[in-house]
Amino acid sequence: MKKLLFLAVSFLLISALAYSQVGAGTKYVNAASSISFSSMKYTEEFGEEGSDEATMTDLSISPSVGYFIMDGLAVGITALYESSKWKYEEFESDPHVTYGLGVFGKYYYGQGTIKPFGKAEIGILGVSHGEADDEKSSGMGFALGGGVAYFLNEYVAAEAGLDYSVSSMKNKEFEDYKMKMSGIQFKVGFTIAF
Repeated sequence: MKKLLFLAVSFLLISALAYSQVGAGTKYVNAASSISFSSMKYTEEFGEEGSDEATMTDLSISPSVGYFIMDGLAVGITALYESSKWKYEEFESDPHVTYGLGVFGKYYYGQGTIKPFGKAEIGILGVSHGEADDEKSSGMGFALGGGVAYFLNEYVAAEAGLDYSVSSMKNKEFEDYKMKMSGIQFKVGFTIAF
């Protein structure tokens, strides 16, 4: 409840500050899929043998900054940091960290307060779940997406959309080991243009 209240108050304060366009020369800041934190508790029961409990904690941050090079078209850089950790009785895992840095292009269609958009991203990714080389991988990722932005005023928009992403990574020690991932993600967030 506190997180929801904090987001609502922040949103209202930001909305009250501004008025601009998504036109050429405008700066762009996006917090799509913004900052998220979750902590979950898992319980497994084995009948008369008892039960096990594990806790997983996850933190994800995905900001973007850019510049409108023409009306409706923003280009810029995007970053990713995600860390998750498991705790099971006396055992606590090393953090499983995913990080990345890339470039994006995003185009907003239309002139009204509701603007559909399309976007593309490409970048480098890394995954680490320990100090040893066999616990580290790196590679490339690509994403295509689209959605809808609702402009609350000329500066601030709430956004929702879908991304289809593909990534391919190689292990740092075992080059024959390759990991490929693909999937669809639902993202929500805010964009500020100034």
